[in-house]
Amino acid sequence: MRNLAATVAGAAISLTALTALAEDSAGGFAAMPSEVGHWASFDDVPTKKPTVSTQNITDGNFEQEVLKSAKPVVVSFWAEWCAPCRRIAPALEEIAAEMKGKIRIVKLNIDENPIMPKKLGFVSIPTLILFKDGKAATQRVGAASKGELLRWIRGAL
Repeated sequence: MRNLAATVAGAAISLTALTALAEDSAGGFAAMPSEVGHWASFDDVPTKKPTVSTQNITDGNFEQEVLKSAKPVVVSFWAEWCAPCRRIAPALEEIAAEMKGKIRIVKLNIDENPIMPKKLGFVSIPTLILFKDGKAATQRVGAASKGELLRWIRGAL
């Protein structure tokens, strides 16, 4: 049975290689042995955890964190179920890190904090509002690339 092979896209693959996971003795899962004969655990695979440069805010601290901020603040109004919101989140993290000291980027989950979205009167997400000196300076609705977001932010500063 070990000699069985399958051809996928012109390459021979052993039955062992076709097996994606194997349960280890501790009841967890480990990757199958490599061609050099050692087991690799998925826990051993290095993962790069993103640096969080944005801050979550609430209806309760909106005034302090946004309206009374000495720096311009971009507020991303979002929700877990919103695919475009999740799509722009990494770009906002990168922009927040790159522009640290010049602006702040914060996120407000509209499902958990419905008061501010109602006060500001918008109905679509993601909605991004840049506040300067306690006032909304500019607003953007919908997903955008990192470059478009940077141009929008820099144009408002």
